[in-house]
Amino acid sequence: MTTTIPFPKDVVLTVGFDADQISDQLVHQFTSPDGQQPVHPTGMFEAEIYFCESEVFHFRVVGSGKKDRFTSFQVIDACLVTQPKPLYIRPGEHQQPPTVRYSAPSPFVQPIGATYQMALDFTSDAEETLTDRIVTQEWKRTLNVGNSQGRWEMSLILTVRIFRGGAIEPDVRVFSFDPESEVGSGRGKDVADNGNR
Repeated sequence: MTTTIPFPKDVVLTVGFDADQISDQLVHQFTSPDGQQPVHPTGMFEAEIYFCESEVFHFRVVGSGKKDRFTSFQVIDACLVTQPKPLYIRPGEHQQPPTVRYSAPSPFVQPIGATYQMALDFTSDAEETLTDRIVTQEWKRTLNVGNSQGRWEMSLILTVRIFRGGAIEPDVRVFSFDPESEVGSGRGKDVADNGNR
């Protein structure tokens, strides 16, 4: 009897920045509709993002800042990079070089290579607190996780135009992040890569 694990079919990557931050690092969080984070909770792959076949990847950017210094932002470039890592290495025999098998260029179906230029197609929403303005931009497109098991170094480079309001010229900033990601046998399982895949 085969048991199907009921993984959610959607995952959302939310990245965020403060309009006045000095660092170029995006804060980021992966969530699924049930509120769970699709990351390895413990062990060898702790904090790595874990995808399951057929999941749908959604993307959201949140920018915030003090109301007197930030009005909105525009995404002017977004590039997703997936650097394949070795699935396994078999030692060579009789002085032959080792056999190395790499993951596919991307865990997603749509990219044909390791870099994917994301369409600049966002909806925007804003809210305010007593002191801050928070702008959320949702990507209208999605990516689909394929059936290629593997591991990738996944990074995102995001260029935004930050509007300050009034006569202040907009800033153009580049932000990034680079967690590792995996498609494989199950979340939270420390299964070492080997030659049996």
